[in-house]
Amino acid sequence: MFKNYFKTAQRNLSRNKSYAAINIIGLAAGIAVCLLIFLLIQFETSFDNFHNNKDRIYRVVSAFKTPDGINYSRGNAFPIAQGLRIDYPQLENVARIFMRDDMQITVMNDKENVTEKKFKENGFFIAEPQFFEIFNFPLLAGNAKTALAEPNAAVLTQQTAEKYFSDWHNAMGKYIKYDNQKVCKVTGILKNLPANTDFPLQVVVSFKTSGNDTSSDWVSTNGDLNTFVVLPKNMVMQQFNTNLQTFVKKHKPAEYVSQGYILQPLNEMHYDSRFGTYNKGTFSKELVTALSLVGLFLLIIACVNFVNLATAQAVNRSKEVGVRKVLGSSKKQLVIQFLSETFLITFFAVIIAIAIASLTLPMLNNFLETSIKIPFDLSLVVFLLTLIVVVTFLSGFYPAMVLAGFNPVTALKSKFTSKMAGGLSLRRVLVILQFTIAQALIIGTLINVSQMNFFKNSSMGFDKEAIVTVPIPNDSVSQLKIGLHYHSE
Repeated sequence: MFKNYFKTAQRNLSRNKSYAAINIIGLAAGIAVCLLIFLLIQFETSFDNFHNNKDRIYRVVSAFKTPDGINYSRGNAFPIAQGLRIDYPQLENVARIFMRDDMQITVMNDKENVTEKKFKENGFFIAEPQFFEIFNFPLLAGNAKTALAEPNAAVLTQQTAEKYFSDWHNAMGKYIKYDNQKVCKVTGILKNLPANTDFPLQVVVSFKTSGNDTSSDWVSTNGDLNTFVVLPKNMVMQQFNTNLQTFVKKHKPAEYVSQGYILQPLNEMHYDSRFGTYNKGTFSKELVTALSLVGLFLLIIACVNFVNLATAQAVNRSKEVGVRKVLGSSKKQLVIQFLSETFLITFFAVIIAIAIASLTLPMLNNFLETSIKIPFDLSLVVFLLTLIVVVTFLSGFYPAMVLAGFNPVTALKSKFTSKMAGGLSLRRVLVILQFTIAQALIIGTLINVSQMNFFKNSSMGFDKEAIVTVPIPNDSVSQLKIGLHYHSE
């Protein structure tokens, strides 16, 4: 039976090529945009969700009480990790990681001899061995628990190892020098990290190499030092936040107790602009909601187009419906027949939409500086199947009901008119809705473009080409000294 429905639907679409082409192209454009938005949202909401204990991993962040309110920082004092291990042994794990920008790396022939290979590395980190126990970044070579256990040890990603030593298999046991003085032995090779992580690791050196592991400075807060903990299963974040208040009072001088610590869940890290990430950016949940609504509105516009065209074609198909009813077709059978046509149109539209999305995705990646790919996994298949079902129902159900409700006698006498087809008022409402949504999206786009042009081109009151920026230490004590010096002048 269903085979007959689809065969008949195929014949009808073949006879009405222009009608079918307009509907397929219109739906394909709307579905392609929805697919791109889905891929973007899926990518941005998947950051660091592949770690085994992701729901129990938290970052210890700083909250400074000031007369103007609360200032936030992702940074910590260096001794905090060891203090947490001692004071709260019930924590499953604690680890520090410290980022250093623009680190010079020198590749060595052996421990003593230097080669001519030198690199500027932005993804340079100093971490404790527990970091690779908390986060499940797989190693191609070496042991995750011991690779960073000793001083002068380094772990490279596969990509970095190939850049330094041509083949990552040759990197194990070789030496690199950083900061023009500290020589480290390669003790592990990380598998290339996925794009959906906020840890852009390239070179990771053991914390004992840096000399900061014995620091007793509880006052200075370094913005590039992050501390992560894994809470036990029977402990909640609010409970440990209370413990951190006691922890601060115990270890910090009385005049610095306003510099408190709180926990930030790992699954919130990518969205919270108060603290930021090592990737220097966040993606707000409000933006996820806004993009979802844009995709929904565009899909509604495409469906409205289909409904209007289908009902406008009703008069041309009135005799066909009349003949089918005279030959014994029921209303239910006719509805299924017309939904089958809609399904075929939607199916071909999805195929074309995938092709459009594949062609435009590189441009989107270039514009947003992302690395989104079409995964063709279960989630995408479910999304596309759901899209086909929803669009088929939204676009096809009402026209199918209109066509199936024709009076066969009137239809066969060629006395059927567009007014008798019904749905004229609804079509007007749909057209108004369609243009309202389109105008709202256009106005929103123009406002955004205008704002971006303002940010890029408006005068800031000084000559940017004549200004030189000088990096300053980002620890709290250095910044305080700079602030005091500024106010004294």
